[in-house]
Amino acid sequence: MQLLVSLMSKSGLRCLLIRFQTAFAVCLVVFLFGCSQTKDTFINRNCHNLSAHYNGYYNAGLKIDEGKAKLAELHTDAYDRVLRVFPYASVEKAKQVYPQMDDAIKRLSTSISKHTMYDKHGNEKPSSEHWIDDNWILYGQAMFFKHEYFQAMDAFVYVEATYKNDPGRFLASMWIAKTYLELTQLDLAEDKLDYLRNTPDFPKRNRWELEATQADYFVQVHNNAKAIEHLQRAAILAPKREDRIRFLFILAQLNQKEEHFPEAFKIYSKVIKMNPKYEMDFNARINRARCFDATSGGGEQVKRELERLKNDPKNKDYLDQIYFALSGIAKKEGRSDEEVELLNKSIQSSTNNNNNTNNNTTIDFTINITEAAYASLNTTVGFYVDKTKNIIIAKTLSNEFIAVSSLCTQQQATVDFQANNNRFYCSAHGSTFSTTGAVINGPAAVALKQYKTTLTGNNLRIYS
Repeated sequence: MQLLVSLMSKSGLRCLLIRFQTAFAVCLVVFLFGCSQTKDTFINRNCHNLSAHYNGYYNAGLKIDEGKAKLAELHTDAYDRVLRVFPYASVEKAKQVYPQMDDAIKRLSTSISKHTMYDKHGNEKPSSEHWIDDNWILYGQAMFFKHEYFQAMDAFVYVEATYKNDPGRFLASMWIAKTYLELTQLDLAEDKLDYLRNTPDFPKRNRWELEATQADYFVQVHNNAKAIEHLQRAAILAPKREDRIRFLFILAQLNQKEEHFPEAFKIYSKVIKMNPKYEMDFNARINRARCFDATSGGGEQVKRELERLKNDPKNKDYLDQIYFALSGIAKKEGRSDEEVELLNKSIQSSTNNNNNTNNNTTIDFTINITEAAYASLNTTVGFYVDKTKNIIIAKTLSNEFIAVSSLCTQQQATVDFQANNNRFYCSAHGSTFSTTGAVINGPAAVALKQYKTTLTGNNLRIYS
């Protein structure tokens, strides 16, 4: 037995020695003669693959990860609406990660130019490369995070077209879809995602990101049911805790919008238990209170939590939200006098004035509804928010276009349009408005400003 162990040990040592000698020989040849990019030999292939892996892919990947982490910190979430699935930060804030992304781009460009293999006719030989496609994908990602979407698209399209036998082509397709989503070219994003949805060979370790990208698309086209379906899978598969928390919070928001209140209550509770950052924790508690069902119990615990939030000095600017959530519980528990009292406190505690910023502004502009940016207006029902003019344009079930101010008069949160209920809805406080902007339910007390619309061919005019 000892002899066998001894032989195995010697055999193992011999294998290690052979590997070391091979690696040393490769390094020696590289040092003395360099690596040819046109001679497809064992040494040349390994030389280029080794360098493309570590000098390009690995080191540049560290820089991109550093930049992505900073982008997530810089991103500002708007809790008055469904959160963005991916926290990419604004164009201006993205400039703060240019150093990391530019460093990565430089490394990747050098790696690609020095380690791509070619045949004698100057054509690339993907079959002889293991890491060049990965370098290209990272190059595209660095451009993407800089908001240089067309340069990013060029890189992803190149990978998709060139590396047809490599799993990297599926990742490139996913990033093409993500780029289309950022460009609001929703039809093109849908085509690419449909292709990936039916691809059994998509890399398993990236499946979570594909599910999240699918959810991002369905959120943007206001198909909450499908978005929920994909986010449920993304929240299970995502390897990072912060991604799982974010996906669950959005999942709860979507269930709340669909009035699946027990499910939303349960998911918000799960988010709270996962100890998210303070702002998300606060909004999860407020939203959970709005989803409270008096018949299921647990009201006292929710009220105690809201009382703690009310007494915390950090929340003095959000007392209106807390009082409104408490009034909702009082309403569901049949305490009408307390409900009215709390609603009045909510209105009195609002830190913003109730005047719509568009009330005294003359509005007159025209959009072409066939353009990709207005894709949501080309469906059976949908809506588009012009954030520069603070106007929401909606298409109703009766195929009419309507437009009102997009800012709720309670606290300037952005409203959306609920086609099935034929109303505008503010998820921040629960206020609802008719198609003419009139208040249906408070706490908002002032109507949304209504605008006129005229459709001529594909051109929709919105004016005061």
